[in-house]
This record gives sequence, C-alpha cells and structure tokens, in this order.
Amino acid sequence: LGKFRFNHMSVGGGSQTTIATNVYGRSLTEDGVTDKVVIAINQSGSVAVPVSGFFASGDVVRNAYDGSTATVSSSLTATFTAANGVILIEADE
Repeated sequence: LGKFRFNHMSVGGGSQTTIATNVYGRSLTEDGVTDKVVIAINQSGSVAVPVSGFFASGDVVRNAYDGSTATVSSSLTATFTAANGVILIEADE
C-alpha cells in the first residue's frame, strides 16, 4: 500500500470523490500532470468496480494490490477479484 501511495500523488493529496458505496476516486493535477486512481474497500469476490469520471471505456487498468489487469467496459466498470477486501485501480502503463 505504501508503494501505491508513493506512486500516486493523488493519494497523499488531491481531492476525493465518492463513486459508490466503499468506492472512491482520487485525482490531482499538478505541474501539468494529472494523476487519477480508484480505490475500493470492503469488497469480496469478483467485483465490477465503477470507474466513471476516472477512466474511459476501453482503457486498460491494473489492480495495484495484486497486479491483475482489466479493460474498462462500456458500462464504465472494471472487474477485479478483491484480495483482502481491497482493490487499488490505476492506469496500466
């Protein structure tokens, strides 16, 4: 989790938006660079996490918690399996 925060300035700063129950988006633009992540907590099993406003349909995203990737669907969700109740979504670069 510390590495995720280190890699994403939006986690330590920036603004937080509630996307759904226990799903939060964080974003920060600084010096012309925009950082966006979606964090889902208290999850279990396979979860379609809403990412609208943070990632677009067709974007490939990664769960930084376990390294798995997914493509954002046309319904603007990314499906991941929650490990220890946490999903940390970032752009897959």
